[in-house]
Amino acid sequence: YNEFEKWGDDIENYPAWAYAKNYNEGGLGDWFIPSIEEFNLLMEESEKVNSALNYINAPLFLDKTYWTSNVAKVNSENAFYLNFKKGKTVAVPKSEKKYVCLIREFNISNENKGN
Repeated sequence: YNEFEKWGDDIENYPAWAYAKNYNEGGLGDWFIPSIEEFNLLMEESEKVNSALNYINAPLFLDKTYWTSNVAKVNSENAFYLNFKKGKTVAVPKSEKKYVCLIREFNISNENKGN
């Protein structure tokens, strides 16, 4: 599965997507921009996520806007971003400047939920 295919042939014209496609931290090239659904799960676990980010001195998920991997169905020139503070998604042109959060894998454990 190549998630970059859904962003179109001119991916290099969109800085966030080009950055994600070319990112290879630790020699690993399987980083990706999370979907709206994955970001929602991250928001549910924001205390744990921010604690881990704080531990490694990385920026926290606060009141920033992050690109999601969701492309607008009506206009493929647009994609959705997520406002972490408001929990709101909005479709805007892919050329706009937003933060980029890259992840390699996504696994939220349900073992402690409901306890």
